[in-house]
Amino acid sequence: MTGICIAAVTELLRHTLQKLAEANRYSEVLLQERAHRTRNDLATIVSVLRLQARSATDPAVQAAIASAVSRVDVVAKVHDRLRDTADSNRIDLAAYIEALCGSLANFHRGVRTISIGVHCENIEVRSSQAASIGLIVNELVTNCFKYAFPEGRRGAVEVDVRAKDDSILVTVQDNGVGCPLEGKSGLGTRLISLLASQMKGAVTRRPLSEGCEVQVSLARDA
Repeated sequence: MTGICIAAVTELLRHTLQKLAEANRYSEVLLQERAHRTRNDLATIVSVLRLQARSATDPAVQAAIASAVSRVDVVAKVHDRLRDTADSNRIDLAAYIEALCGSLANFHRGVRTISIGVHCENIEVRSSQAASIGLIVNELVTNCFKYAFPEGRRGAVEVDVRAKDDSILVTVQDNGVGCPLEGKSGLGTRLISLLASQMKGAVTRRPLSEGCEVQVSLARDA
């Protein structure tokens, strides 16, 4: 069941990002209609997953479904932003990333004292690229909470998104236990690598004196 849920959500995200990219060919009215329909589809998927989570008793299944809901919600927030902008195909990345990190802090922190600091320059990108960047930030921050602060350890996560020449740099740092000797090869890590590759980018990871830093370099409007 866990594998089926993850596979279904991954395919949904792939299909949604493809629809967002193809939407450039349509008029503004059709873009708004497409965004509305897609937002409703995502809301339906989230509702079904949450019902499944409530009926599951295996903690591993519950965790897998929670991760799936989080990923779908990242894409749904893009459509929320589309409703609030005059240009129906471009997103103000700063407002989107700040709202996303606020939701991640509330979702993951629980009773632990872990702060999330966010700095994002005023950058406008296509909606399809905003969704991909949001998914990358989601996975990087989630990995920090999962691996950098074991046994209730306190700490901080810093998210920095900025433009440099023709690239967008997404950097996530933590002051946790440090980079693992070998990078994790889970679904989140594979998703980050896939999105970076699609956007003609690269992922680098380096240990800090205290903690770990991961930077994803992406071609702007790739």
